[in-house]
Order: sequence, then structure tokens, then C-alpha cells
Amino acid sequence: MKKGWIVLNVLCIGIVCMMMTSCTGIFQQKKLESSGQCGDQLNWTYDQKKKTLTISGSGAMNVPKFYWNEYEIQRLVLEEGITSISQSAFYGHSELRGELKLPLTLETIEEFAFYDCGNLEGNLIIPENVKRIGDYAFRGCKKMNGNLQLPEGLLSIGENAFYDCAFQDELHIPESVLEIGRAAFKECVGLRGNLIIPDRVESIGDYAFAQCSGLDGELKLSTSLKTIPESYFNSCENLKGDLIIPDSIEEIGAHAFWNCGFDGKLVLSKSLKKMGIYAFCSCRKLMGSLVIPELMETIPSHAFAYCTGIEYVTFLGALKYISEGAFGDCTALKNIGLPEHLLIIGNDAFRNCINLESIIIPEGLTSISDGTFSGCSGLISVTIPNSVATIQHYAFNQCTSLNRVIVSDSITEIATPDNATGIETGAFYCCSNLRNISIPNTVSSIGEVAFKGCKSLVNVTAKGVTDIGDLAFSECSSLESITINKQVSYIGNSAFDECTDLTEIITSDVQIGIKTSNNVVGIGDNAFKNCKKLRNAIVPDRATSIANGAFLGCISLVSIVIPKSVTSIGTIAFLGCINLTSITIPSSVTAIGEGTFLNCNALTEIKGVKGSFAETWAKENGYTFIVQ
Repeated sequence: MKKGWIVLNVLCIGIVCMMMTSCTGIFQQKKLESSGQCGDQLNWTYDQKKKTLTISGSGAMNVPKFYWNEYEIQRLVLEEGITSISQSAFYGHSELRGELKLPLTLETIEEFAFYDCGNLEGNLIIPENVKRIGDYAFRGCKKMNGNLQLPEGLLSIGENAFYDCAFQDELHIPESVLEIGRAAFKECVGLRGNLIIPDRVESIGDYAFAQCSGLDGELKLSTSLKTIPESYFNSCENLKGDLIIPDSIEEIGAHAFWNCGFDGKLVLSKSLKKMGIYAFCSCRKLMGSLVIPELMETIPSHAFAYCTGIEYVTFLGALKYISEGAFGDCTALKNIGLPEHLLIIGNDAFRNCINLESIIIPEGLTSISDGTFSGCSGLISVTIPNSVATIQHYAFNQCTSLNRVIVSDSITEIATPDNATGIETGAFYCCSNLRNISIPNTVSSIGEVAFKGCKSLVNVTAKGVTDIGDLAFSECSSLESITINKQVSYIGNSAFDECTDLTEIITSDVQIGIKTSNNVVGIGDNAFKNCKKLRNAIVPDRATSIANGAFLGCISLVSIVIPKSVTSIGTIAFLGCINLTSITIPSSVTAIGEGTFLNCNALTEIKGVKGSFAETWAKENGYTFIVQ
């Protein structure tokens, strides 16, 4: 037994020794070469102790990508005679320190040559023979915080070439440059002063100078460019002076000058045909007048939104489309002459242009879109042609100074075009200076909160309307009368709630085609709540119900006519109508809610048909019933 344990121990020791020998082989550090060839006539040596790589000889470098990635290189010596730096030669060597000295013989810097060498510092002088700087060549060299000197004779600056470098002071781009790649100088926040793009530059990539927030001088663009690409100077918020787009430019990309700081005038190219969304959005310091050139057909979405210093806009050509939010929040805008060929104005196109005083909608426009002039609190008058068929949701919402609309050659204090078929949700919400509304017979619907809060509104004529939306005239506290059609199918919830001066509802016999909807046909909850001066009311012939609280608090109501179409009267429908003395309930009514006539202290009798539900209900609730 004892011998067995001894043999087993010897075997275990042997196995452990073998494993240790194998592991030693595995973990033994690979021996790195200390010298070699990196071109036909170029050699390199590596000093392990000093962590220094030296390249000497003459001609072009020719090594595979990431050739020295296993070497810790803290210092790089590039001797005279070298004519090129290979692609990705020093990619990701964040341990490289100090200032990079490039040999005067250098002619080409290939792609990714010094990509993400994040600890290189100081100046970067590109030698005079270099014609091309490759894509991503110095991207991410975040501590290069000196001057960047580019040579006369340079032709091309590649994509992302200096992205996120920390160069200081003014950038001089040589006159010889023909091409600047995408994002070439993006986020070079240390650059200062003026920026001149030489006239020989024919091509610039998108984002080329985006977020160069330190540029604080004036900008001059190349006269050879035809296109300004997307986000070209996006967020260059400290650029100053006029922004003059050369006449060679035919297209400006999306966000090209978004949030730039120019504090002078904007002059657009006479050749400009197309512009991207948000092109000049949030250029808050641009001032004065803006002229839209004659070749432009579309102002894109939010193109000039938040340009809070622009006061006047003139259109020279046959502009057809003004897109969503195009001039939204241009708070200094006083006047805009819309072109006669205009077909569409998009949603919120002039939202919150608080100094806009008047607007003439050109003939041919068929709709005023959602929120088009919403929040234009200084807007006094609007001219709307007969071509307009619909005033959409919140079109004139919060236009608190609006007191008249001019329709064709006739002037009323406010009217809608003869061809209009609907006034949508919130169209004139809180237009607190409106006094009178004449709505043509072609209009069949008034949307929710369409005129809510129009506190100066006195009279409304809506002879053709068959559908009045919820809160449509709520809080129109000066409203005295409204004329509606007998064929109205629905008066929405709180439609006239708190119209405290409303004295009469006039019904019209104008014959119209009924346009029904999915709404319950009737008078909605709280439809005439607290209309304290309303004396007489006629429920429209098509109504099938009088909803909860419909005439609650109408303390002056003396009489009301309920048509035979009504089948139910809701809870507290006439609560607090203290002057209501008599009411006729037709035999069609089969349900009356709780508290319907609560606190109607003057009501002593109910009239109706013998044997009807109304007779039974009257007797059960202590009212005298008079048979008619």
C-alpha cells in the first residue's frame, strides 16, 4: 500500500513538471526584430531601451498595415530622403509623444498614417513637396495643439484628415488646393480667425468644417464650387460678418450652416436651385433682408427656422412650395411677400413670427396648413383668396392681434373664403382681437377649439355648418349671437362653454346638403354651460340627444324648443336655469337624467303628449303636466 502511494506521488510530480515546461514555452515573450527594411532603399532600427524607431534611407515607404503595432514607440525619427508614409504605418500608436517632424523630402502621406496618435503635440508642418494628405491621416491627434502649416502646391486633403485635432490660430489653406474631403477639419475647435476657401477648390465633402466652434472671423467661399455639402459649417457658432454664397453655387446641403454665428446679411447665389432641410436653421444673428433667388421652387423644411434677425423676405421667382417650419420662430420677421405661383405652405411654416403684421395668401393656394401662422401674436390682417378650401388645425392659433381677414375684394372683420369646406381644430384658437365671423355656406364643419378663447368675438354667422366641434367657441366671453342652420347634426362638448354674453341662437333655413360624421347626433356635454345671458334656445331639428350639463348655469334662459328627434335629456342638463318657466318635451323622449331641472326654481309646469314618458316623469317629480 505504501509503495502504491510513492509511485502515485512520483507520477504527479512528473506531470506537474511537464506542464510547467509547456507553460514556460507558451508565456515566453516573442522576440521582436530590432531592424529591417521598409522600402526598396529604406531601413528601420528600433532602440528597445529608448523606445525609439528610426527610419533612414531614400524613397517610398512600403510596409504592410500596422507593421510596427507590436512595438512601443515613444519617439519617431524620420530622416531626410523618405518620400512617403505607408497606409496605417503608425495607426493607433498613442504612446508616441512630442512634436512630429516630417522630412522635407516627403511627398505623400497615405491613409491612416498617424491615425489616433493621441499624444503627439505641438506644431505640424507638412513639407512643401506633399501633394496629397490621405484619408484619416491625422484623425484623433487630439494633442496637436500648435499651428498647422499646409504647403503651397498641396492639391488634396483627404476625408477626416485632421478630424478632432487641436490646432490653434488661423488656418491657411493654400491656393493650390482643389479638393477638401469629408469631415477633413471637423471638430478642430482650436482654429481661430478668418477662413478663406481658395477659388480653385472645386469639391468639398460634407461636415468638412462642422463644429469648428473656435473660428471667430469671416468666411469666404470658393467661387469654383457648385455645391455646398451637408453640414459643411454646422455649429460654427462664432463665425462673424456677412455670409455670401457665390453665384456658382447651385445647391446647398442639409444643415450646411446650421447654428452658425454670422452677424451680417445673408446673400444667396443667383444660381441656387436647391436647398436641404435646416440649411440655415438657428443662424440667429443674421440680419436684414433675405432675397430668395428666382430658380428656387422649394424652401425646404426648417431652412430658415430660428433666424431671429431676418426682417424681410422677398421671392424673385416662381416659388411653389414653402415646407414645414421653413420660417418658424423668425421673431424679427415683419413682412414677407408670398409669390403668386405658391401652391403649398407647410405646417408651422411661419409659427411664432411674432412681429409679422400682415400676410397676403396668393390665389391658387388651396389650404392653410396646420399651425401655419400659429403664435404670430403681432399679426393684424390676413388676406385669403377664394381658392382656399380648408383652414387647417391651429392655423392662426394664438394670433392675439388678428382683427380682420380680407377676402378677395370685400372686407369684413373676419371671414373665410367662399370655397372653404372646413375650419379645422384650433384654427383661430385664442385670436383674442377677432370681433365678427362670417362663415360661408360651403363650410360644413368647425373643428375642436377652432375659436376657443376669442374673447373679443361678438357675432358668428355659420349658416351652412352641420358639425360644431368640442370647445369650438368655448370662452368667447363677448359672443352675443350665433346663426346656425336648423340641420346642424352635432354641437360638441363645451362648444359654447363660458360664452357669458351669448343672448341668442338664431337658426337659418338655408338648404344645404347634410355632411354627417361619426359623431353622435345631438348637443354635447356642457355645450352651452354658463351662457348666462342666453334667453331663448332652439335645439336643431336633427338632434337626438341633449347631453349632460348642456345648458347648465344658463340663468337667463326663459324658454327652449326641443324637436321631436330628441330621445334623451342628460343629467343636470338644465341645472341652475333659474328663469326657465316652461318647457315642452316631445313624446320621442324616453330618458331624462338625474338633476336635469335641479334648481330651476321658476319651472312649475312641463308640457307634452298625454301618455308619454314626459307625463310620467313630470308627475313623479312633482311638476304640473299640461297636455298639448
